[in-house]
Amino acid sequence: MKPVLEGLAQMGTPFRGVLYGGLMFTQDGLKVLEFNCRFGDPETQVILLLLETDLLEVMMACWEGRLANVPVEWSQEFAVGVVLADVRYPGGTSRLESAIGFPERLKEKLFWGTGTTLHKGTTGMRIHGVDRMATVVQKAPTLESARQKVYGAVAELDLPPGFLHFRTDIAAV
Repeated sequence: MKPVLEGLAQMGTPFRGVLYGGLMFTQDGLKVLEFNCRFGDPETQVILLLLETDLLEVMMACWEGRLANVPVEWSQEFAVGVVLADVRYPGGTSRLESAIGFPERLKEKLFWGTGTTLHKGTTGMRIHGVDRMATVVQKAPTLESARQKVYGAVAELDLPPGFLHFRTDIAAV
């Protein structure tokens, strides 16, 4: 990221804001897939769980050009996120609707919905067929304990059969 920012500054177009880099490690080294001038989803949902500094303070300092003077604090814990996706993702999207039910005790768990609507007075979410529908995110003192926590939370969800799927290898070392 640093060479990209230095290159932009040398070209007379210094960058100020959120620069998201889609990167992949390969046998031939690091490869750049994409750059976006926005937060990456669902990566940001995991990373922001570890940010201890007020996000608005960080963004305002960035906008005003004083980010170097703002101490940005991060949790020393580990965070893991598991995406619940349409069974046809990434090849296609169904336009089905269903519901995810979750026990009352999971309300304290972090659950980010995309294409979801929380139904007031219920312990469930209505989901609409829009690719990646939700991300369950948990943090803990170790990577393994964060992984166990997030998959434990996923296991407690009442997922509609044949509608959603998720990877089971996230944070597996």
